[in-house]
Amino acid sequence: MVTSSSNDSPPPGRGKSPGSALSVLTSPALMAPVSASFVFGTGLSLVVPLLAMVLERRGVSAGLIGLNSAMAGIAAIAATPFAVPLARRLGTLRTIVTAIVVAAVSLLLFFPVQSLAVWFLLRISFHGSLTVIFCLSEFWISGAAPPERRGLALGFYGTALSLGFALGPAILALAGSQGMAPFWLGAGIMLATIVPIATAARHQPVIAAEARGSMVRILRLAPVATLAAFAFGAIDAGTIALLPVFATRIGFDDTAIGLVITALGLGFGVAQVPAGLMADRVPKKALLLGAAVASALWALAIPALGTSVPVLAGAMFLFGLVLSGLYTVGLAALASRFSGVDLGTANATFIMTYSVGMLLGPASMGQAIDRFGPGAMFHVAAIAMALYAALIVVRWRAE
Repeated sequence: MVTSSSNDSPPPGRGKSPGSALSVLTSPALMAPVSASFVFGTGLSLVVPLLAMVLERRGVSAGLIGLNSAMAGIAAIAATPFAVPLARRLGTLRTIVTAIVVAAVSLLLFFPVQSLAVWFLLRISFHGSLTVIFCLSEFWISGAAPPERRGLALGFYGTALSLGFALGPAILALAGSQGMAPFWLGAGIMLATIVPIATAARHQPVIAAEARGSMVRILRLAPVATLAAFAFGAIDAGTIALLPVFATRIGFDDTAIGLVITALGLGFGVAQVPAGLMADRVPKKALLLGAAVASALWALAIPALGTSVPVLAGAMFLFGLVLSGLYTVGLAALASRFSGVDLGTANATFIMTYSVGMLLGPASMGQAIDRFGPGAMFHVAAIAMALYAALIVVRWRAE
């Protein structure tokens, strides 16, 4: 179980009257998981397109690039069950810091290694470490967020995650994809976040040894909320991984690719707090259905918009804007539905379904590009979103 109790005082919103929005967002108990989510976003959004660009330059097929990128999902699935036991043994904060160091070292090893087989192993090390960071940051934020401000806190958390997603491709736009510069910049930024995380040592959650609930039970009780993570993970990871391939094949250079992916990340970031605030006031299934339908329709439109850099950047900003609500609202729905051991299991289930999405999204989009051309990656996204929207409608009518 994850109990979000500080060593010196209760977390905000537990046993206290509701605080202001500013006091919630600046709480030390929340700043650490928010910083950790920023690490995850930066690491994932930098490495996935960076390695895709390097492999594309080496003549590797889009299908194999997608398969290599899908190792992120395999690593995440493998690492998720170990995050809580590691934190229980080492402490939450120490586990997060150790995972950041391992991820940074793995990142620095990619460039000098030429073997694609070794890259598969480095993917496991890098993405497994990021998954541990992600799991524990979600445990931390879900427990520490005050119930009356949960949507706001999760929106703030999602904003940091999305800003990390925007920073990774911004590094590419600044440093390019050739040489060690983007690897050094990424590793340095990840290591620097240890400082704000370490300041919250007195507020880290205590993870008690309790029986684990069933992930299957959580999925059965809340399929719409948990599968929001799958839908978002598949489209998010697939788009970040294959957008460089799409952009390269329509004639964009490294700078243009970085700008387009940065626009996607900014779209994610702008939407998070509004989505969280709406999740506190509007039925969450309605928000999820709206995000899924809008994402499907916009994905169908993107390939027809032409090859202008500003137009594609604007299109990806809007795509991130409508897609990102799936993650924040889905997580808020779980946090409002479950508590105690069930909340910990629900978070693990959410991350596991996200990880499965990360596995299937890049692989399916890469195969679609090889068989049907660059724009087919967005057709896959539209189909996935349409299926998720259909699930929401079916579950809603059954209630």
